[in-house]
Amino acid sequence: MIAPPPDPSAEADREVVSRILAIVAQETAIEPERLRYDARIEELGIASIDLMQAIFALETHFDVEIPLVARDGGAEFATVGDLVSHALAAINSARQGAAA
Repeated sequence: MIAPPPDPSAEADREVVSRILAIVAQETAIEPERLRYDARIEELGIASIDLMQAIFALETHFDVEIPLVARDGGAEFATVGDLVSHALAAINSARQGAAA
């Protein structure tokens, strides 16, 4: 199960989420204002190869590995919120591991 979108009141998470969305917008050529949490990846017309490129760019930028999740034999993420939550969890987990 993918976590709900991050709490926008957490300042550190807001900054990371903003950067995640900027990278996804750049890599997928989708206007940033269209990348709402409830926006469905398929309805935005994001090709799977572009989504994978966005994930690779996130991994490179944040120096983390974002594991893929196999779900329902289809797309990895149904919504932008799914992608953001998954990426944020991987980033926060890596930061916690580095701090330990």
